[in-house]
Amino acid sequence: MNDGFNRLYGYSIDEFKRKFGRTIFEASKNSEIAIKVDKCVSSKKSINYVSECQTRSGEFKWIQTTFTPIVSPTGIIERFIAIETDITKLKETEEALNQKNEYMMALTN
Repeated sequence: MNDGFNRLYGYSIDEFKRKFGRTIFEASKNSEIAIKVDKCVSSKKSINYVSECQTRSGEFKWIQTTFTPIVSPTGIIERFIAIETDITKLKETEEALNQKNEYMMALTN
């Protein structure tokens, strides 16, 4: 966790760990996190998933996580890197477009 994480969620690292847990399994709001991580481990390739989260200020955000294993030359996973991106504006735009499409479909029927 770094300063970008703090800006995204509004929590210090210690505050976040106390509130949500120390592992990705405890902290993630994605109901399929165990399946996603297992896939990442078995394939030794990055996976992406989307979750909705709440910041310290109470704001809800959509987050896309890229979870990447760091594999040694001998093929052993040494650690993981998670990069989280705020995709809230993208999700809001997607929802607005879906609503417009539904409206247009209703007009043509």
